[in-house]
Amino acid sequence: MLWTDLNVLLGGLGLLLVGVILLALDLRRWPLTAGPAWLAARSLLAGVWGVALMLFPLNVAPGVFVDIRYVPGALMTLLLGPGWGALALALPALWRVGIGGAGVPAALIAGASILLIAGVVWRTAGSSVFLSWRWWWAAPLIFSLNSLGLLLFPGGQALVQRVYLPVLIVHCLGLWAAQVVVGMRARHLAQTSALRREAYLDALTGVSNRRQFDLDLARLEAGAQLVMLDIDYFKQVNDRLGHAEGDRVLREVARTLAHSLRAQDHVYRVGGEEFALILTGLDATQGRAVTQRCLDGVRTLSAGGQTVTLSAGWSQVQPGEPSQRALARADAALYRAKNAGRDRLVMDIAGQDSGAQAAQRTLALLAADRDPTAADWRALLEAAVGSVPGAQAGTLFVLDRGDFLLTAQRGFGDDLLGHRRSPASLLRWYADPVDAWQGGEPRVLRGDAIRHNALAAADLETQLTSQRQFGSMLNVGAVSETLGVPVSVDGMVMAFLNLDVLNPGQRLGPDARTVARSFAAQVAALLRARAARLRVAARQRELEALARLTGDLRGARTTAQVAQAVTAAVMPILGAREAVFLHFDPAGDRLVSLAMQGVPERDGHAELPRGYGVAWAAIERREVLRVTSVQDAARLHRPAFLTSGAMLAAPLQTAGTLFGALCVTREETFGEEDVHLMGALGAHIVTALERAAQLAELQQSRTRALLALATLLETRGLETPGHARRLQRHAGQAADLLNLSPQDRAALLDGAALHDLGLLGLEDGEPQTAHAVAGETLARDLPGVTDAALRVIRHHHERWDGRGGPDGLRGHRIPLLARVLTILDTFDTLTRPPAPPRPTAPNSGAARTPSPALTPAQALTAMAAQAGEVLDPDLLATLAPLLARLPVPDPDDPDSPDADHPDRRPAERSGPDPDSLNLN
Repeated sequence: MLWTDLNVLLGGLGLLLVGVILLALDLRRWPLTAGPAWLAARSLLAGVWGVALMLFPLNVAPGVFVDIRYVPGALMTLLLGPGWGALALALPALWRVGIGGAGVPAALIAGASILLIAGVVWRTAGSSVFLSWRWWWAAPLIFSLNSLGLLLFPGGQALVQRVYLPVLIVHCLGLWAAQVVVGMRARHLAQTSALRREAYLDALTGVSNRRQFDLDLARLEAGAQLVMLDIDYFKQVNDRLGHAEGDRVLREVARTLAHSLRAQDHVYRVGGEEFALILTGLDATQGRAVTQRCLDGVRTLSAGGQTVTLSAGWSQVQPGEPSQRALARADAALYRAKNAGRDRLVMDIAGQDSGAQAAQRTLALLAADRDPTAADWRALLEAAVGSVPGAQAGTLFVLDRGDFLLTAQRGFGDDLLGHRRSPASLLRWYADPVDAWQGGEPRVLRGDAIRHNALAAADLETQLTSQRQFGSMLNVGAVSETLGVPVSVDGMVMAFLNLDVLNPGQRLGPDARTVARSFAAQVAALLRARAARLRVAARQRELEALARLTGDLRGARTTAQVAQAVTAAVMPILGAREAVFLHFDPAGDRLVSLAMQGVPERDGHAELPRGYGVAWAAIERREVLRVTSVQDAARLHRPAFLTSGAMLAAPLQTAGTLFGALCVTREETFGEEDVHLMGALGAHIVTALERAAQLAELQQSRTRALLALATLLETRGLETPGHARRLQRHAGQAADLLNLSPQDRAALLDGAALHDLGLLGLEDGEPQTAHAVAGETLARDLPGVTDAALRVIRHHHERWDGRGGPDGLRGHRIPLLARVLTILDTFDTLTRPPAPPRPTAPNSGAARTPSPALTPAQALTAMAAQAGEVLDPDLLATLAPLLARLPVPDPDDPDSPDADHPDRRPAERSGPDPDSLNLN
C-alpha cells in the first residue's frame, strides 16, 4: 500500500520540478529584491501552480484526497516570507473549498500548519535555508502536521497511518529539490553580481579601471577631451617608503582627481601609477583649466615629506578621427611633458592637415567605429587620386539599398553626387567577367573602349530604370584612360572605385593597379566595419524596442490592454503609419480588429474570415510576412484607409494557441531587419498575451471562489438563486456607466458577490442590518478583498435619510459604491422571480410567503417613491435607464443573463403601494 500511494503522489512531482526550474530561472538577482507587483504576481502564479498539482490526487476516502498542492506555497513562504506565502497558499485552499467534501477542514488545517511552520523557519533561517544543507530538516518539520487533520474523521487514525509517511516523503522530496535548484541559482547570481562589480572598478582606488576606460573610449565623439596623467617619480616612493605608502598615495591621488572634476567627467586608473580623464562639453581653454585644477589639487598631497606631482598630456578628438588616434596623441603629449621636466601639462592641438596627414587620417579612419561621412569618403577618394600614379579624377560608388550611390567625386562636379546606378549597369561598365568583378580585380579601359562600354551601360540603365545618364554624368568624352576597381566584401561587391586620366597625353603609372587595390582594401575595411556596426545597431534597436515594449506592457493585464499598448508602441518603433491588432475570434473563426492606431475613426473596424488576407497567410506560414506594395499584393485585404505603402504582418500564436495577428504599414519599404525585429516583438507580445490569459483565468478562479460563498447562501435558503451572479453582472454594467476606476470596479464586484455573506451567522431576533457587520467581519479574512469592498458590504443597508444601519450614515457620507449596490440590490429584490417559501430565520419552522415579482417599470416606480429617503435620488436617476434595460431573470434558470423574452416577463399587474415597500 505504501508503494502504491507513493507512485500516485509522485505523479505530480514532475510538474512540481518544472515549476521550480522556471521559478529559479525567473530570479534575476540575489539577495532577492523586487517590488510588490513582482512579488504578488509570483505568489499568484505559485497559487495557480498549487491548483495544477491537485490534478494528481490520492483518494483515501469519500470526499477526502491528498496531494502536494501546498509545496509551492511553502516554497514561496521560505523565499518571500509568510505574507506572500499566504497568498500562494490561498488559491489552492480556496479551490479545495470550492470542490467541497468531507476533507475540506483537514485541508485547511494542513495549509495553516504549513504556513505557520514555514514562516517560523523563514524568520529564523532567512535565505540560508537555500544556501546551506544544515537546514535539510526544515522540510520534514514544515510538513510534519500536514496529514494530522485526518484525525477529525471517524476512522481517521487508520487514514493517518496509511498516508502520513508517503505524503511526508513526497512533500520533503519536492521541497528539497526546490532548495537545491533555487540554492544553485542563488549562488550563481551572487557570484555574477560580485564579478560585475569587480570587473569595472579598480580595487585599490575605487575609481573606474582600464576595462571601463576602453569601453568609454570606444564611444567617444568628436569634441571629447582625453587627458593622460602619470605620478612623477612614483617608483622612488615605492622603493623608499614601501608599497603601503605607495598605495596610500594612489588612493589620495584618485580621490583628489575625482573631487576636482565636474559630475559629467570621469577618472580612471589605467596602469600602475597612470590615470586618465575623459572631459566632455568643453573647449580647449576650459579643458586646460580643468586639467590644471587637477594638477594643482594633487600638489597639496605629500609622501615622505615630498610634494606629489603629476605630468599630463591632453588631446581632443577631431571630426573623423578614431578615438584610439586621439589617445595616441595624448600619450605622446604626456611623454613630452615628462621629457620637459615633469609636473606640467602639454596639450596636443590638432592643426590643418597637410597632404601626407590627409592620407594618414584616411588610413586611421579604417579603425573608426562610426559610419564614414561624405567628407570621409571624399578625403579617401582624394587621397587615392593623389596617390595613384597618373590619376587626375575619380568617382566612388557605394552600395546603398540595392543600388550603387555616387558618394564622392573629384574632377566632375558635385551636382552628380547622389545619383544611383543599378548593379547590372555598373557591371556592364566594368566590362570584365563576373568572377573578376566579385574577386575585386582592377581593369583598365582606354580610348574607344571607354565610350563603347559607357554607351552599353547607359542603354542597360535605360531599360532597367528609364534613366539615360550613365555616360553623360561621368563626362566620359573627357576621359582618356580609366581604372576601375570593384570593392568586394566577402564575395559581394559593395563599392566601385573609378580613377581617371583626363589629359590625353598622360597615362597611368606602372604601380597604379597595386596602389588602387590598396585604397580599395581601405574602402572594403570601412564597409566591413559598417556592416558589423549595422548588425550591432540592429541588435541594439531590437533590445531597445523590446525594452520599450516591456515598459509599455508592464501595466497591461487584459488582452484589450495588451492590444492597445502594442499598437501604440510599434508605431514609433517601426515608424509605422497604421498599426492594427487583429484578435482571433474562435466562435466566428475570424480575425477581428481589437485595437488600431493611425486609422480614421470611421474606418475603425476590420474583420477577416479564415484564409482571407495577408494576416491569415502569416498565421498559416507561422512567420512574419512582408508586403512591398499594398497595391500589388494579390491576397491583401484592403480596407478603405489602406491605399499605399508597405506592410508587415506578424502572427501571434504558440504551438497550441492562436491569439491573432499584428499588422503595420508605412510608406517606406520594410527591410529584413524590420522583419527580424517584428518577429522578436511578436514573441514578446505573445508572452504578454499568455500572461493576460493567465491573469484572466486567475480572476475567473477568484470570482468563482467568491460566488461559491454566495451559492452557499442560496443552498441554505438564505438568498434567491442567482442573486449574487446577477448583481455582479449589473454591477459591471453600472461601473462602465459611471466610468469607475479599475480599483473601484473590482471593489464593487467583490461587494456584489459578498454583500449578504453575514446571513450565514444571523440569529433569530437580530436586526436585518446586523448581517452587514457580520459580513464585513467574515470578508475581512478573505484574500484580496480591499477596504473599499469591505465598506460596500458594511454600508449597503444604509439609508439616504440616515435611518438605516449599521452606522446610521446619511447622504453623501454613505460610500458611493455602497449606494450603487443598494440601488442594484433593491432592483433585483423587487424584480426577482418568486422564491420557494423558506424559514424566516435559521432553525425556525415558520415560513414566509414571498412577495410577487414586479416588472422593471413597476420596480423603478416604487424605487422613485423612496428616492431621497432610502435611495440616493441623483444616483438613481443616473442608473434608471440602465435598470430599465436589464432583462428579468428566468425563473427556470436563475443564472441566465438573457431573460428578456416575452414569455419570461411577468404580466403587467398593479404593484403594491410604493409607500408600503420596505426597500431596506
